[in-house]
Amino acid sequence: MPFVTTYPAGWTVERLQGVSSAPQDKDRGVREIARWEGADGSAVIAVSCSWLMQPAPHLDALLKEVLDGYHRALEGQDLALDVGASKSMRIGGRDALMMDVRALKEDKPIFNQKIAVTLTEECVISATFAGTSKAFDQQADTFASFLNGIRFR
Repeated sequence: MPFVTTYPAGWTVERLQGVSSAPQDKDRGVREIARWEGADGSAVIAVSCSWLMQPAPHLDALLKEVLDGYHRALEGQDLALDVGASKSMRIGGRDALMMDVRALKEDKPIFNQKIAVTLTEECVISATFAGTSKAFDQQADTFASFLNGIRFR
């Protein structure tokens, strides 16, 4: 793996080949998915490394690409996305951008999500955190610690 992560007790972690489950994506990178289940719902942290194609894209373009993917994935599910403005931040000591997203159905929140992107020498890093409202709030510090603690090889 081109990155090293740690999670607190209670998270189940799965490391996978490919940036998605699609067969054509198997050789395009690697990803890791961590899940947490609690009495108040569930939360997921996913991080992927997509092998970098030159020239390196700008972080704004990367964040837009990830968001466009979410829009495509939610098509036909009768959900609206409430997208916040992007904010500069750091992931594992690297410059990054992050935005908040809420999925709504009939104006009621279904889940909350944070999407963050950064670049390393070898890949585009996309990190997402999603969960039901209570679980999202309960585990927000875990995601912040995850972003600060991720190390790139």
